[in-house]
Amino acid sequence: MNLKEYFDPELKATIAFSLIGIIVGYASFLLRNSLMSLGLAIGVMVAAYFVLNSKLRKDTKWWLSNGAVAYIFLWILVWSIFYTMNFYSTLA
Repeated sequence: MNLKEYFDPELKATIAFSLIGIIVGYASFLLRNSLMSLGLAIGVMVAAYFVLNSKLRKDTKWWLSNGAVAYIFLWILVWSIFYTMNFYSTLA
C-alpha cells in the first residue's frame, strides 16, 4: 500500500477536523457555559475551515461532508462525556 495515495485530501481533512473537534470538545467543557461553548465550537470550526481551505482549495460542500460532520460529532461526543462525568462526580 502506498501511503501517499492512502492519505488523500478527504482523509487529511477528516483527521484534522476530528482532532480539532476533540480538543475543542474538552475546551468547551472547561468553559462551563453552554452558550460560550457553542460559540467557541462554531468559531473554531469556521477558523479551521478558512485555514485548511487556503491549503486545499475545495468547495463548501466538500468541506461540510469531509470535515464539519466529523468535527461536530466528535465535539458533541467529547463535551458530553466530560459533562456527564463531572455531573456524576458532584453527586458522589
